[in-house]
Amino acid sequence: MAGHFEHLVLRRPYRTDPEEDGIRHVEAVAASQQASPCAAVVGRLIGFWTPALIGRVSVPEFHFHFLDEAESISGQVLEFAAERAVLGFEEKPIIEVTNPQSAAYKALPIDLEKLDNDDPSHREIEAGASVSCAGACSCHHGR
Repeated sequence: MAGHFEHLVLRRPYRTDPEEDGIRHVEAVAASQQASPCAAVVGRLIGFWTPALIGRVSVPEFHFHFLDEAESISGQVLEFAAERAVLGFEEKPIIEVTNPQSAAYKALPIDLEKLDNDDPSHREIEAGASVSCAGACSCHHGR
C-alpha cells in the first residue's frame, strides 16, 4: 500500500551490545524495541497475511512493515491511518520455507511448548495493532 500516511506507530529494535559470546541474542534485540509515532509521512506498507493454521512458521493474520519514500524511516507497523492510498496485492497459494543448512542450526534445540505458549505481551502487541483508512480504500482490517 503506497500513500500519504497521516499517522503511523512503528516498532523497531535499537542497537544493543553483543553478549559475552559476541552474539546479539534475539531476546536482547526484542527487549530493545520501542514504539514511535510518525505523522504526515509518504511511503509504503509492505506486508502479508498468514493463516493462523501455520502460526508457528509466521506471524498469523496481517503483518506490515513501513518504509518511507526517502528510505530513512522504517519499522513494523502497529497502527496507521491514511486518507488516500493505493493498494496492490498478490495472492500466493504456496508457502515455501528454506531452513539454514549449518550444523549450529541443525543442533538448535526448539521448544515447541514455548512456541505454542508464546509470550502473551507479544501476542497482545500483534493483536492490538490497529489501522484506519478513513473509508478511502477497500481494505479488510481485522480479518
